Amino acid sequence: MNSIELFHKSGKSAGVYACGECNIVRRTKAEADQCCSALLCPACHAEAPKHRIYCHDCQRRRDREKEAARFAAAEKIPEADYDGPVFHSDFHSDTEDFRDHCECNDHDIPEYVWACIVRPVACLTVGQVIDTLEEGFYEDFNPDDLAGQEALATALDAFNAANTAHKWWECDSKKAVILTKEEGAAS
Repeated sequence: MNSIELFHKSGKSAGVYACGECNIVRRTKAEADQCCSALLCPACHAEAPKHRIYCHDCQRRRDREKEAARFAAAEKIPEADYDGPVFHSDFHSDTEDFRDHCECNDHDIPEYVWACIVRPVACLTVGQVIDTLEEGFYEDFNPDDLAGQEALATALDAFNAANTAHKWWECDSKKAVILTKEEGAAS
C-alpha cells in the first residue's frame, strides 16, 4: 500500500512506518502497507476485521484459552473464605453484590470470579514528588539541595493517613474465588 516512513526532527529514521490511509504507526513497512488491507486470520484463514490479526471467532477462542490458563494456574479460594471486592467483566464490592448484579441483569452465575487487590489511592512519598520535580528541572539538578523534605514527608504522611478510606481495586488474576452453587440451581 502507501506506507510513510517516519523520521526524527534531525532527519534520522525513527525506524517505524505509518499507514498511508489511517496513519496508525506500525513497526515495519510491511505491517504499515498491510494495515488497512484485508488480512487473513492466521488460525483459520478467514478475513480478519480491519486493524485486527485474528477473526472474531478465533480471537474469542484465544481469549477463552488465556482465561482458562489463568484460572488453571490461580489459587482457588472458596467463596465462604473470601470477603472482599471481586472482578468479572466489572468490579463489585463483594460476591453478594456480584450475585445481585447477575440476578438483576439475567446473567448466569459463573463458576468463579477474580479476587481483587485493594490499594490505597493516597500513598504519596517524598521520592515520588522529587521524581516529578526532576522531570522538568535542569540537567544538574540535585534533589538534596531542596529544603523542607522532612516537613514534606510529615505532610504527606498526614495526607495519606487522612485519606485511607479512599481505595481502588485491582483484579488479581492469581486468585479465583470459587462461587458456591445456589440451592436448586441447574448444574
